[in-house]
Amino acid sequence: MSYLGKVALKSSDIRRFDVTSSTSATHTLTWTPPNELSLIVTINGVKQHEDAYSVSGTTLTLTSALVAEDKLEVIGISDIGTTITPAQNSVTNEHITNSAAIATSKVSGALTSVASHGLATSATTDTTNATNIGSGTLATARLGSTIDLSGATVTLPAASVTAHVTAFDDKDVRNDIATLALHSAVGANQAAHNLSNAFIDVFQDATGVATLTTCQRDPAGEFIASVVNDSAVKLLIHSDTSNGSTTFTDSSPSARTISVSGSVTHDTSQQKFGATSITFAGSDKELYTASSSDFNMTGDFTVDFWIRLGAWVNDGSGVLGMTDSNTAGGENTHLSLSNSSTGSLVLGIVVGGTQVSSGFTPSTGSWVHWALVRSGSGSNNITFYINGVVEHQFTGTNAIPTGMVVIGHSGNRWSTSHMDEIRVTNDAKWTSAFTPPTAAYNPVITNATGNFISTTQTANATVSVMDIIVLYKNNAGTNTLNTDLIAAISANGGTNYQNVTLTAGGTFSTGVNIAVANNVTVTNTGTAPKYKISFANQALGSKEAQIHGVALLY
Repeated sequence: MSYLGKVALKSSDIRRFDVTSSTSATHTLTWTPPNELSLIVTINGVKQHEDAYSVSGTTLTLTSALVAEDKLEVIGISDIGTTITPAQNSVTNEHITNSAAIATSKVSGALTSVASHGLATSATTDTTNATNIGSGTLATARLGSTIDLSGATVTLPAASVTAHVTAFDDKDVRNDIATLALHSAVGANQAAHNLSNAFIDVFQDATGVATLTTCQRDPAGEFIASVVNDSAVKLLIHSDTSNGSTTFTDSSPSARTISVSGSVTHDTSQQKFGATSITFAGSDKELYTASSSDFNMTGDFTVDFWIRLGAWVNDGSGVLGMTDSNTAGGENTHLSLSNSSTGSLVLGIVVGGTQVSSGFTPSTGSWVHWALVRSGSGSNNITFYINGVVEHQFTGTNAIPTGMVVIGHSGNRWSTSHMDEIRVTNDAKWTSAFTPPTAAYNPVITNATGNFISTTQTANATVSVMDIIVLYKNNAGTNTLNTDLIAAISANGGTNYQNVTLTAGGTFSTGVNIAVANNVTVTNTGTAPKYKISFANQALGSKEAQIHGVALLY
């Protein structure tokens, strides 16, 4: 018999059934006995063996039918233990065994403290208060397959939620927004600027770059590279062509037009580098450029070339001038390389009267390298070099106004000479004695390594995680990310930089690729983010990386 608790509490009843004048073998009892052994069956007072009858539900079946004179008596015990209803509050914890299963229908009202093993898998209660449930664990088997918490407020610790909820990775969204900002900056030709938590620079100008080390920003292409056109070169004329040619090309980044007056040609009879040099045959023979602000030299400059004089006529020879006109005798000369009545080379910035005689009388019939360099604004800031050796120095700070370059002519003086590698720059190529060039000039500066650093930004809060997107072009060869092209970030104004691992991020535009590093945890937090891009293993024509834009997210 089933029971509740640690003590077997039973309730039983003696049942009796009798029948006379029956001739049937089947009889219906008034109760349901559990089996044959719970019955005592007699016929005419004689107890029948269990084999003489069977019971199924309330039906008793004899093996032989009765005769009319027979008297059948059946005595049985009926177990009514399942109908016991304990008195209210009469069942305590000590009366419930550890293995007892409490049916759903038996659980109602508040449970004060029932161990989880005391609940059947289907146990539920509508009115159990949270304060009535002790601490511990509740096995899944004790809960229904569906728990309705629609009318409840559930509070879970953050650690529990994080442990069971997949984190959302927003790197693709951040990358798309930053890439869109870079596209917008390129389309609008914007200078470096900020978003709320990002810094965008496509190098329209240099305002977003703090330092450049052995690399340059190309103003025409608006990129930064360590293999780049020397932007300081404003004029560069080679020869090295066919004899008698009258075509002259400016190989500087400006690629300006070179005009010819008189008979100036390329000549194979003399050459310094290559097959030819440029020959000037005296009066009214010159090359000249258009007037340009590129030749407005307010600070450092260099004018240099190779020359082989055929004649040096006192007060009649002029080699090169920077002037406002190429009309002999009618121009206002700004810079002059010519001679005096005594034959001495006259050097000078004519504006403001700074013009001196060098005391140097050049030789004829051999190739000589001439260079006039201004560096700084102090005493003796202008130096004239012959074959890399200081020949003369003087002081001159006057600006050279916007004008043109005239070659083979200065004032009303003309040159009888061969010239090669004629170059004008707006920087000081030399500040002390040097070895003259041994080959034709290449307007491209090549540095195997270099780096540039952005200006420092100001974050709205302490930065501990950063992203960087780099737009780069393989101008020659293929640059390997993190080997030939390296990115580093800092959150504390550059006091500490840490390299990031760049990965390919697709194509930005024709020839321009995307490299990204996302969700980088910075080792030194701060509110002053900036980046550093480094070049390595760069070589002209075989490996040239160009950086066309950077987005720094913080």
